[in-house]
Amino acid sequence: MQSEMAAELEKYVIVLNQRDAAFPLEYAFQNVARQDDVVVERLRRSTEALAYLRKLAADGKNVEAREGAETLLRTWTFFMLDNSIYALAPLPETTEAIFEAARFYAEAWDKATEAERQAAREEGKFADYPVKDFVELVLQKQNPDYQEIQRLEMARLTDESKAFENLEKEIALWTKIVEAAPMLKYDSTSDVSFEIQNCVREYFLELKKREQAEPENFPLQAFAEAAE
Repeated sequence: MQSEMAAELEKYVIVLNQRDAAFPLEYAFQNVARQDDVVVERLRRSTEALAYLRKLAADGKNVEAREGAETLLRTWTFFMLDNSIYALAPLPETTEAIFEAARFYAEAWDKATEAERQAAREEGKFADYPVKDFVELVLQKQNPDYQEIQRLEMARLTDESKAFENLEKEIALWTKIVEAAPMLKYDSTSDVSFEIQNCVREYFLELKKREQAEPENFPLQAFAEAAE
């Protein structure tokens, strides 16, 4: 029975993919997917690996922790290549595990020297890091803050009186999204990063028109610099 339900779930995911439809946070047979031995084992290994990497970082072994985090993200990429159901209709547990690993990867780069980060940029590590496509897919199709930003942008087009107010709201929401997926601040080539850059550019232009000073400690400064 479980294999039959898994087969039906696969058909459902294929239809969603063909229609480029948003996958829901909850979907039919989700509990069946949770009980999949492959999923259970992958989550267990990811939890153990991340705990080990955090210990490396705490011991000051930042390079080893960073390289280990990249390897961990790559194992998630392989998992989704081998199990496409979970790439297109992910479980909340697998999604959070991937995002948690990606956040740790970004934290490891935060601790790197500027020379190391520049070398990584030149090598294309930030533009093509493991799980990048998955992270953007989840943000664009599941994240409620992203959906609200799209609504606010449409509202700005139809009601100029609230344009600046909505821009400020968008900046706050983008800040939350970057906190959830901090690799965005390093990957200036991603679709989502471009959206943030455009929003920040518009926000600064509005500040200039109003003769208002740019805010201190602006949380999206990396995107402002990338947009220059």
